[in-house]
Amino acid sequence: MGRRSGIRPSTVALTLSDELSDERADDTTVIADVGLNTLWLYRYFLGARRFVWSSSFATMGFALPAAIGIARRRSGTRIVAGVGDGGLAVTLSELATLATLDEPVVICVFNNRRLGAIRFEQEIMGWPEFGSALHNGDLAALARAFGVPATTVRTRAQLRRVLRDVAGSGTPHLLDIICDAHEIPAPAQHRPAAAQVFAYGLALAREAWRAVAGRGGA
Repeated sequence: MGRRSGIRPSTVALTLSDELSDERADDTTVIADVGLNTLWLYRYFLGARRFVWSSSFATMGFALPAAIGIARRRSGTRIVAGVGDGGLAVTLSELATLATLDEPVVICVFNNRRLGAIRFEQEIMGWPEFGSALHNGDLAALARAFGVPATTVRTRAQLRRVLRDVAGSGTPHLLDIICDAHEIPAPAQHRPAAAQVFAYGLALAREAWRAVAGRGGA
């Protein structure tokens, strides 16, 4: 597998925005988890929506239980939870709650196989990535084991198709969206400082050297 694989996270958020832009757009609640998915959703999910998020950047796993609670209080509305694979892992057992309550929550997992915010925080300080990789297994199969229907999504066309299929199903569904882990996050209207650009380049050089040295010692 090459360095880049999966859908760009920005494309995922734009596709969610496009597919949920219909006559029910003002009756859709989007719950954003904590991590890079927060940035992707806030920057690229456009239009009039109800957004719910945590005011703290240390509350990973917030979106899934919040979505279940909101669905119980707002029957008949569309509930979409955007969550990273790391955030899902924190409150994974809530999938059993969702299956039991059978609320029509759509869980969109930005699965980049790592703690992305931690990884980029390391790199913009000049450190090579360390300890941020995740070994998730098959998240769709895991969701189905809890009793929640689930689909693994690898292309934008597939994402569009699945979103249309689940939009009016009235049942919960988890989308394990395989994302490109290397799209660089940047807040809207923000340019990285020169020191961050230099440090990021240094981190990539160190990662490349580590990979070469590792092969040489094999």
